[in-house]
Amino acid sequence: MNILNDVNAFLLTKITPYSVIYLDAFPGDAGEEIMARNDPSQAVETRYFDGSRTGVFQFSYYAKSKTQETARLQLESIIAALDFKELTTITGGKAVRLEAATTPAFVEKTEAGEVIFVTSLRLEYHVGG
Repeated sequence: MNILNDVNAFLLTKITPYSVIYLDAFPGDAGEEIMARNDPSQAVETRYFDGSRTGVFQFSYYAKSKTQETARLQLESIIAALDFKELTTITGGKAVRLEAATTPAFVEKTEAGEVIFVTSLRLEYHVGG
């Protein structure tokens, strides 16, 4: 089960981002890129005797752009597409609750003059049973 891939697939049915959504790192020096990555956090999953399980998954989207406004607007559109949505596209289960944990926040300005912003989300899911 790769929850982040499932969320990204759902997201792409709702918006057209200005870049491919890369996993874990920005691949190059394109002016505008989007990256999704799991947040470092304690794995929280409860398993039941019937084989089902519930859990919490935290992840973030990073947007890189030449302008602050473009990066922030991209993340705001991601939040609007995902915030408080119920997904049935999680492999073998469904998202019970998906919500934004933060608003877009500045991370850094690169040597090339691009700005990077981040927003974090939290997903509660149920699989099986």
